[in-house]
Amino acid sequence: MHDTDRNLYDILGVPSDADQALIRKAYRDKALANHPDQNPGDNRRMSEINYAWSILRDQETRSLYDLSLVKDSLPRLSPTIKRQENNSLTSRKRAVWAQCHSLADEALTSAIYKLATRNRITPSDYAQSACKILQSIEDGASTNYEQAALLTIEPLNVSLAMGLLGIRNHAEKFILYANKHNPTPDHILEAALLDRAWDILAHGLQRETEIELGGNPRMLKHLTGRRI
Repeated sequence: MHDTDRNLYDILGVPSDADQALIRKAYRDKALANHPDQNPGDNRRMSEINYAWSILRDQETRSLYDLSLVKDSLPRLSPTIKRQENNSLTSRKRAVWAQCHSLADEALTSAIYKLATRNRITPSDYAQSACKILQSIEDGASTNYEQAALLTIEPLNVSLAMGLLGIRNHAEKFILYANKHNPTPDHILEAALLDRAWDILAHGLQRETEIELGGNPRMLKHLTGRRI
C-alpha cells in the first residue's frame, strides 16, 4: 500500500463524484505538469499522482476506496455517552452495547458498498443516512437492550437484536416523516439502506427471532412500491 495520507481525489484536484472522463483528464494534466522532465528531483509528487490514478481509474478499486472514506466518516460512540453510561453498566451490558455498535457499523458499511456498487453511485451519498441510523441505534441502546434480552440470551444475538430494534425504531420515525412529505432521492437512498442493513444483521439470527422483532420494515417498498 502506498504511504500517502492525502485524499486521492485532492491529489488529482477533482471532486469525489467526478466521472471517469474528468478523472482521466485531471491525471493527464497533473502527470504532464509534474513529470520528472519538468520537475527534476520531485519524484514523490509524481508517485502520488500515479498512485491516485491507479486506484481511481478502476471502478472496483475506486468503490473500495470510496467505501473506506465513508467508513471513516461514520460516527463512533462519543466520549460523552461513554462517561454518562459506564458507571451504571455491568460488564456484560458494556460488552453487548459495544458489540452492537460494531455490528451495526459493519452492517451499514457493507450495505453502503453493496448498494453503491449495484446502483453505480458514490458511497458517500449514503453517509448522512448511515450516520442518522447509527445514532438512532445508539440513542435507543438502553431500552433496546432490555427488550432484546427478553428474546434471546446469547450475547451476540442480543447485540444483533439491539441493532435490529434500533433500525426498526428509526424506520418508524422515518415513515411518519415520509408520509408527510413527497419522497426525495435522499429518502429513497435511506430507505434502501435501512432495508439492506436489516437483512445483513438479521442473517445472524434465527428466523423466529427476526419475526418476533417485526421483520424487515421494507421501507423502500413503503415509499416506492418496490423492494431492494
